[in-house]
Amino acid sequence: MDPVFSKIQQGVWTVWMILALLLYFRLNEFILLNHLHDVPDLASKEWSGSFKDIMLASPLIFFLLIVYYIGNKSLDLIISIIVGCYSMLNVLILQYFFYGLRPLDTFVYSYPKKEIFSAISSSNQSVVLVFIQFLLPILLVLYFKKKRIFFNSILNVKWILILSLIGISCLIVYKGKFFKHQISMNKSVFFFRNSFYYFLNESDELTNMVGIGSQYQTIFPRPDYISSSYPLLHKMDTSNNMGKYFIHSDKTPNICILIIEGLGDKFISNYKGINLMPFLDSLKFQSLYWDRFFTVGERSFAAVPSLTGSLPYGERGFMFLDQLPLHHTLMNVLNPNHYSSTYFIGQGAWFHNTDALFKYSNAKCIFDKDSFDQRFQKIIVGQDKFFWGYNDKDLFEQSIQVVKKQGFNTRLDVYFTGSSHAPFQIADESTYRQRFMDLIPVNSPYKLHFEKYEKQYLSLMFLDDALRNFIYAYQQLPEFNNTIFILTGDHPMTEIPIENSLWRYHVPLLMYSPLLKHPQTFHEVASHLDLYETLLSFLNREYGINIPNYSAALGHKLLFEPSYNDDKTIAFMNDNREIIDLFDNGKFLSNKSQLVKVDSSFNLIPFDDVVVKDSMINKLSCFQLMCRYTCQFNKILPPKDYFNGIGKNDFKVIFNESKNVSNDEFVGLSKDIDVSNQSILIQLDLELSNVMNSSCLFVVQAVDSKDSTLYWEGLQMKPGETRQTFSVKVPSLPVQLGSNKLKLYLWNKDKLPCGYNHLDIKLYQ
Repeated sequence: MDPVFSKIQQGVWTVWMILALLLYFRLNEFILLNHLHDVPDLASKEWSGSFKDIMLASPLIFFLLIVYYIGNKSLDLIISIIVGCYSMLNVLILQYFFYGLRPLDTFVYSYPKKEIFSAISSSNQSVVLVFIQFLLPILLVLYFKKKRIFFNSILNVKWILILSLIGISCLIVYKGKFFKHQISMNKSVFFFRNSFYYFLNESDELTNMVGIGSQYQTIFPRPDYISSSYPLLHKMDTSNNMGKYFIHSDKTPNICILIIEGLGDKFISNYKGINLMPFLDSLKFQSLYWDRFFTVGERSFAAVPSLTGSLPYGERGFMFLDQLPLHHTLMNVLNPNHYSSTYFIGQGAWFHNTDALFKYSNAKCIFDKDSFDQRFQKIIVGQDKFFWGYNDKDLFEQSIQVVKKQGFNTRLDVYFTGSSHAPFQIADESTYRQRFMDLIPVNSPYKLHFEKYEKQYLSLMFLDDALRNFIYAYQQLPEFNNTIFILTGDHPMTEIPIENSLWRYHVPLLMYSPLLKHPQTFHEVASHLDLYETLLSFLNREYGINIPNYSAALGHKLLFEPSYNDDKTIAFMNDNREIIDLFDNGKFLSNKSQLVKVDSSFNLIPFDDVVVKDSMINKLSCFQLMCRYTCQFNKILPPKDYFNGIGKNDFKVIFNESKNVSNDEFVGLSKDIDVSNQSILIQLDLELSNVMNSSCLFVVQAVDSKDSTLYWEGLQMKPGETRQTFSVKVPSLPVQLGSNKLKLYLWNKDKLPCGYNHLDIKLYQ
């Protein structure tokens, strides 16, 4: 026996085991995707993916043979454990892909744990099926090992060496092109590769942002910028494009914004030969309707901040910021104008941290699943019996009762529906199934497609009925005739395959109202970002509503143009919370790599122009930096403009130049401050003389005349940074006979050297 073969015989078998596992997972992926989804050319994509898997494994195979040649007897056990762990993780990663045809990415590391639990609990994934997918290859491997299959041929070594060298050569030539296609890519490699870069760059901070404001304002020009220190700040445009379409009312109109889960524009028209949503289809012909409209994110977290405030995206989503910077929304601007704002959702308001945004904006009421009457039936899902919430019909019925009880001053209501979100549980499912089957033509070429996505389409039909019931019920209220309804999707339904990568963001916008003079369809390209200033300028010019003199809105106002107009730049945040897609004046850059032209029907036309592509990549990178800078350093709005915009005035300013370095446990930042019983916002800008660890806290403490604590909050320092910025909102304090005091200090728990070069504290009442 060849001595080389004898030494690496076990290694050869291990290599065959790895190759067999790769093929098994591809076959498993093909079977389940074919069962769950309607994917064109699935077999060829998976076959191509198998070759790519082998090429990606080639360096590992070559390395393994060398390691076995110089290794010891315990090596086989170690590698078997590693391969077993990989197999288990791969099965779990594939479950995520089966759900929405999106590969798992690093967003899982920063996603709220509560939402991850909610998604798992509501997924209705079969634990048994997942276990079988993992157990089956283990059993096959043990069987092959017992029968000594793949152990005996010397040709194995030679062929494996040749194949691994060919695979390595292909990897060098094609580089990262293997990661481009969603189906054929290896989902585990994609996840592990991105995880590596995520943790490698985890400490990357914006330490030098000199010039980012000027750079952004140059690349994204507008004539009314105020200051490069606040890149988005500009004069509020009070021109009134919207007013000519509405009858002027004697009373300021109510605004009702309905954010519809999973509502892509394609669903409200004849879709694959059937009309799924006849009510919305008819409503668009009674409304102002934008059919070239975009959301700015592939997930729900993007919809609320963009619609209500036209806000920057942050690094990984505005809703996921540790601290919200000063910003305006429709709620906090309209509240001083005698509007009463309420947020309605049939699930948990904590979903995507939307409750934090509405609390920040001083919404009068946040109504979620914990607020419903007992007469409504709870949706319980998953093996853990997770309380998902209530269906949309119940949400709207309950909200009507709440509106009646609250009464009508002037209302700003924001709704977020949920029935068309997984787990897609609806009431009276059998009735809707029969209706759905009756809709499908006998000779429809899409029968298989409709079968695979039946639950999703049933939920859309249910939602359409829920919206019809809501509008009809609202018509019975006294203020219906003075209400403007705004309907849009948060994003198209991600579980249903899309026609092209741009359609992932294509949603409708409808403005419906008895105040509307006549319906109209508009073909201008626009987005959620454009609604904020459009509404405020309309209310200001038509009804004298006080609005801020200055705005930091990302978007521009709607033009109300009937003809097609693609003069718009829109950056998108994808499913993995990355800003890597850009629409720019009729061109679309996908994944920072693929450039195409976009026609008036949103079809994508191949387009190859290196200069244009580089320009758009640069534009997108600048946009990313601006989003990080404005959110991380609280540079959306200056404090003065923020408080003027919501009808508040400055309270007190504390300014200190420096503090010598000390090892004290408690480092005072100011003298005790006398405060009233009113709520207070504190802004702190601190330049440390040395880097502190995360155990050091910025503490806000309110005490009464007897030094008893009325309020306490400790905020962690950002590790590795000398520049620290915080915003703290202290709630209204109890009325005291004596004076309440506010204490501001650093709690240096580890008693490390601590000092600062600059301190700026602003207090607003």
